[in-house]
Amino acid sequence: MSIEIQLVVFLTVAVLVSYIATRLRLPYAIAMVLTGLGVSLLNLRVIQFEPLKLDPHLILITFLPPLLFEAAYHIDFHQLRRYLRPIVLLAIPGVIFATILTGLLMHFTLQITLVSALLFGVIVAATDPVAVIALFKQLGVDKRLSMI
Repeated sequence: MSIEIQLVVFLTVAVLVSYIATRLRLPYAIAMVLTGLGVSLLNLRVIQFEPLKLDPHLILITFLPPLLFEAAYHIDFHQLRRYLRPIVLLAIPGVIFATILTGLLMHFTLQITLVSALLFGVIVAATDPVAVIALFKQLGVDKRLSMI
């Protein structure tokens, strides 16, 4: 299957999931995670997809800067300074805890080396702040919690 057709299939699924999530009043990000989980559990082999190959530099140069700029542009620096202590106290130990927990779970469940498991834990421990803020906006979470 060509890459163009694959992209059309993926975008069609994303639009359908968005429509269904809106009708069920479910956050879009959660609906996409549940869809991905469902597809992986069903182990659908009906369509053979070719692996998409994206250059890492394309992502780092094209997609990441606008996302980070948009998130940083809307930061209220007065609130950031006001909540700096809880942000630091939650962020640093939280990332360390998530790294260790993820690494140990990967090591004991998948039987991979501890170093590889901890490296994977470091990669996935830090949450995507742009996605979290978008989800918080959609759910109408308090501004204080969004900042922290």
